[in-house]
Amino acid sequence: MTIADFDPSLSARKVADFDDRSLVSLNRDIRKGKFPPPDYTIGQYRYWKLSTVIRAREERIAAAANNKEALRATQLANAARARVGRDRAREDLS
Repeated sequence: MTIADFDPSLSARKVADFDDRSLVSLNRDIRKGKFPPPDYTIGQYRYWKLSTVIRAREERIAAAANNKEALRATQLANAARARVGRDRAREDLS
């Protein structure tokens, strides 16, 4: 058994299927730098190691979680400011 058996290579179509996306979406994300370039090419065919695809997926999940946390923190800060403004307006009416 070789190392290649543990980390199989995936074609662009297999990567798109693995990530449950279209080939067009995969190509767009590669051009934008949101997905890693192929590990190697043979002629016009591109191949990624499975570990590269999994690492890219984990990085996207972590980035999405960080974005969600940042959005939630902003929402909580905005809600706190709105409560302060509301309370100040009520005090002015009293």
